[in-house]
Amino acid sequence: MTDAHDLGPIRFRDKEADKLVLSAGTGYGLLFGLSFALFVWGYDTLLLVSSAADLAWAKLLVGLPIAIIISGLIGRVAASSSTAASIALWATAGALLGLLAGRAPYDGGNLAAWLVDRRLRGLVAFPYGSSAAARTALMVLVGAGLGTASGGLEQLAMGWAWDWSTPEGRMSVRSWLALLVCLPLTLVAAWAADDLVNRSLRVPQQTMGELINLTLAGASEEAEARELNYASTVKYRQRFSEHYTVHLADYDLDTLYMSRVDVAFDNGFALRCLLTADGGVGFCGPISDAYRGWMDDLVHAGLSGERRWLGPAKSMLAVDDTVVAWLDVHRGYLSETNDVTRVDQRGRWVFMSARFDTGFEMVCRFRGVGPVLTDQCAED
Repeated sequence: MTDAHDLGPIRFRDKEADKLVLSAGTGYGLLFGLSFALFVWGYDTLLLVSSAADLAWAKLLVGLPIAIIISGLIGRVAASSSTAASIALWATAGALLGLLAGRAPYDGGNLAAWLVDRRLRGLVAFPYGSSAAARTALMVLVGAGLGTASGGLEQLAMGWAWDWSTPEGRMSVRSWLALLVCLPLTLVAAWAADDLVNRSLRVPQQTMGELINLTLAGASEEAEARELNYASTVKYRQRFSEHYTVHLADYDLDTLYMSRVDVAFDNGFALRCLLTADGGVGFCGPISDAYRGWMDDLVHAGLSGERRWLGPAKSMLAVDDTVVAWLDVHRGYLSETNDVTRVDQRGRWVFMSARFDTGFEMVCRFRGVGPVLTDQCAED
């Protein structure tokens, strides 16, 4: 076999060595990207799925192909580069992956919302705030540091892959196994990403899924043993149904410490709870009742012109002027007899429908929590 090693980086001496090292470098990059994605978002996805969280798969679906492309390309280019260049390339790749890890819960969630609901295209379901930006900056630094180490490891891995190649100069099983030396680095990246980015958004949803399950089962003692606020949900137990979806409706953009989580049951009832990032459950209330009341206010405004939300009593509803104008134009299609139902929710956006005995149906969208804004009503 042709010797492929000099002091320093691997040098290509013939076509077989050239092909093998490029294959090893590309394989190293692909394995790095794949393991990064699976470790950073796979665990998070499994926990969210088990908690019946909406769009639980969003980060993994969006992040995985991007991570593989970045790492695969860098791995291939770095394979034919000097050690210094390889380290610089991988530091850049690590920084990009850190940026991806920080942005995926927000941009990935928004993209997923657009894919599953065309009514939300161009809208922000998961806003990116100052706390998220600070955490992303830290992930970029962590990623750059891990990428620097990865650049050196790739050179070692390619050397091992060549040493353990077949007599024909092809990758052997041991050669491919040598590329797995990147796994400890991606595990560190996953630990950092979960601690800095994923956990503060996942734990409130995970906690609500656990609490709802315990409430449905009547397991008050287990809930108390796990320090879950069983009293906040048990009073609504009779309005629950067996199937539900957990939605991250709102979170503090400055700290990500406080969030509001909606639990939407398939019978139309929805509960909104205030939670902390460490899973503490505060006040819970039947938010579906409020949305039905707000839809009634919109119908009343369309029929009579009276805007109840502007009355002396403090209202949690704000209505855009374009909605008022639309209701006025469609007044002839509305009636006092109507059936109000909850249509869907993605993040902070909730869709409500009012079907009238005239056969007309309008769907209005609501956003936020204090006040809740209605910015559009349209015929369905």
